[in-house]
Amino acid sequence: MNQDPILINPKELKWILDQIGTDPDAFKADYVGKQAVSHYDVYKSEPPVKRVVCSRAISP
Repeated sequence: MNQDPILINPKELKWILDQIGTDPDAFKADYVGKQAVSHYDVYKSEPPVKRVVCSRAISP
């Protein structure tokens, strides 16, 4: 069963990244570059496989 990733709550993301000594913008910049940070969001997958994924932002 394949579930879509869920946009991660900003407070939860900050808490997770604080544990590894970084912030959301620096985390995204590491993966997509400084110029593209505003175009990407961080998502999480649900169990049984827990992942944090940086993916193109979805406009409402």
